[in-house]
Amino acid sequence: MIIWMRIALIAVLTISSGSATYAKDQPSYIIVFGNVPERKPIKYEIAFVSRFDNRIVVDSGALGPSVDDVIAGSGSLWDKKGVQIGRFDANTRVSERLSDGDKRLLFVNYSFGDGQDSIVILGVGTYTGTLGLMNQQVTNTFAIVGGTGKFLAAGGQCQITRIDSINYQLSCTAFTDY
Repeated sequence: MIIWMRIALIAVLTISSGSATYAKDQPSYIIVFGNVPERKPIKYEIAFVSRFDNRIVVDSGALGPSVDDVIAGSGSLWDKKGVQIGRFDANTRVSERLSDGDKRLLFVNYSFGDGQDSIVILGVGTYTGTLGLMNQQVTNTFAIVGGTGKFLAAGGQCQITRIDSINYQLSCTAFTDY
């Protein structure tokens, strides 16, 4: 019985002294930590049109259309009155070839105004033909995985529908605590 008490005491001392001593005695990259004040989330409903100004296809997989090919681009954001409200940068990577197109992992940063407010989306969408555009009139849903400014640490989702060869309609619901 005494041996088990000694083993338990040694285990407790080893566990309690290990990390607590290290944090106190060593320099740390953590400056301050504490509880985050509880706030009610803010909900943003955002709708705009993204217009591709630049689009490039990089054949980085096997020769010809294949998994790992990259389609990247950038463009402008427009409100329903036709006023430019920002810009975007997009990057897709083919993850699966289909008989009538492909599936791609999409990563986009949408910056509004002077660029201080932005949202980032990520997800997989379906695209037509050989390294073509997103399927027209089919809505793809992507996750909002972060943002800056009024959208700091945002979550939520965006639904994207291709209108024509360069314009996409976006409808997003973003939630943030800031």
